Amino acid sequence: MPLWDSVETNGLIYVKSPAPGYTRYQTNINVVPEENDPTFRKIQGCRIIPQNHEVITENVLDNLHVAYIHKFGNRANPLPSDLKYEALGNFAGRSTFMYRPKPGTLASFISSEPFPEVKVENEHYLPSTTVTRVTTNNKFVKTVVTRALPLKYDKTILFGELHRNFGLDNFGVGDHVMRTLM
Repeated sequence: MPLWDSVETNGLIYVKSPAPGYTRYQTNINVVPEENDPTFRKIQGCRIIPQNHEVITENVLDNLHVAYIHKFGNRANPLPSDLKYEALGNFAGRSTFMYRPKPGTLASFISSEPFPEVKVENEHYLPSTTVTRVTTNNKFVKTVVTRALPLKYDKTILFGELHRNFGLDNFGVGDHVMRTLM
């Protein structure tokens, strides 16, 4: 019987099976440091998407998807700059780059520079987990963790967590805004 890596963290049980065709490998369950940082707030949700889980994971990691998918995406200047890549293991890696959000969006206002840029870190832990961390002015951080679970070949449930260190009001307004944008 195959063994699946698992760990209980913060009341959740994470189970990760080896990808088909690969020998058993040591996995990282990917609990982000923001999870246990009291200066961050977390919201979470899930959505069923009529698409293959590998396509969804690839889309989340595509450095150009920001410009064409998100409201703060800058189609006039879609290319990231200062792109760097670091392998984190056989099935994991991190790309880091700078991105200029579309003028007039929340991301551009949070950066107070004349030509605001955000730092983006895209991590992947194949076959199904991504971590995207967006930092403005080395101050405000938004971290999105996704886990794509295939239901069928062309149907996936995408679990998402959003951790942030801004908009931490006691009335839930920040949570509502971020959930709407999520």
